[in-house]
Amino acid sequence: MKRAVQSVVAVAIAVALVSWVLIGSQDSVETAMNTNDANLAIHGYDAVAYFTEGRPVEGSADFQSSYGDALFQFASAEHKALFDADPEKYAPAYGGYCAYGVTQKQKFDIDPNAWEIVGDRLFLQLDPGTRLIWLENRDGHIATADTLWPEIKRIPAEDL
Repeated sequence: MKRAVQSVVAVAIAVALVSWVLIGSQDSVETAMNTNDANLAIHGYDAVAYFTEGRPVEGSADFQSSYGDALFQFASAEHKALFDADPEKYAPAYGGYCAYGVTQKQKFDIDPNAWEIVGDRLFLQLDPGTRLIWLENRDGHIATADTLWPEIKRIPAEDL
C-alpha cells in the first residue's frame, strides 16, 4: 500500500512539473506577435539573418516556421533549422513591436530595415528616425522597455 501511495505521489509530482514547464514555455510566447495581414512576423524578413549576416534579408514561403501565433520566414533551410532549434534566441524583442514604442507603453509596427542587435537580442524600430531616437539612450530605453513590456505584452495594440 505504501508503495502504491508513493507511486501516485510520484506521478502527481511528474504531472505538476510537466504542467509547470508547459505553462511556463507557453507564457513566453503567449504574447501576440506583431504580424502583417499574412500573419508574418517581421514583415516576412528572416530573423536569423540579422544575426548571421548582419543585415535584413527577405524570407521565403519555402522556409517557414510557426512561433507563438506568428509565421516566421527564412532565406534558407539552414536559417529555419537554427530558428527551430532555439526560437527565443532569434525572435525579436517585445514580440517584434517597435522597441522605442514599448518605452511609451505602445505597440507600433516596425520597418525591418530599422534594427539593432544589442547583446543577443534583436530590437526593431518603427522607422529609421525612431531608431536614431532609440540610439540616443539605447541602454536606458532597453531598461525602460524591459520594465514596461510585462505590463503591456498581453494587451492588444489597438487597446493601448
